[in-house]
Amino acid sequence: GREDVYRKKDDRPVSKNNLYTLLCAGVIAGLAAPAIAQTYDCEIRQRTWASLVSENYRFEINTDKGQVTVLDSIIRFVQGKPLMAVLEPVSETEQRVAWSVEEVPTAPEGGPTQAGFEATLVEGEPVEVRVKAVWSDGSEAGTGKGRCARGE
Repeated sequence: GREDVYRKKDDRPVSKNNLYTLLCAGVIAGLAAPAIAQTYDCEIRQRTWASLVSENYRFEINTDKGQVTVLDSIIRFVQGKPLMAVLEPVSETEQRVAWSVEEVPTAPEGGPTQAGFEATLVEGEPVEVRVKAVWSDGSEAGTGKGRCARGE
């Protein structure tokens, strides 16, 4: 055959221009594709009494961008949508996620209304999670631990 024509497996010719267009489209699509976030749906099975630690958390972690969002019942009540949090790799198997919530609806009368939260996710089967909450004045606001399922 001619040199400027490639043949596919079914022996139909593909011109160099078409091949170039296909390759460029593939490269551009690859660059434009967003990095996939790993989702963790966590169920807290053990919590301290009168704790700010929720029963369920959803973490969406995008390690490429170093970004994470978190959603639980307190955040849903206060903001209505996930909250940006700080992602801090601890080791190859552990990641720490930190966030704070202002105007916590269960704040004690006359006490602080803002609380800070820290969750540590430990890779394994299943993924384990530990959550700690502290009021803005430094007083303990509860701890919890549980397990997470990986989602899409």
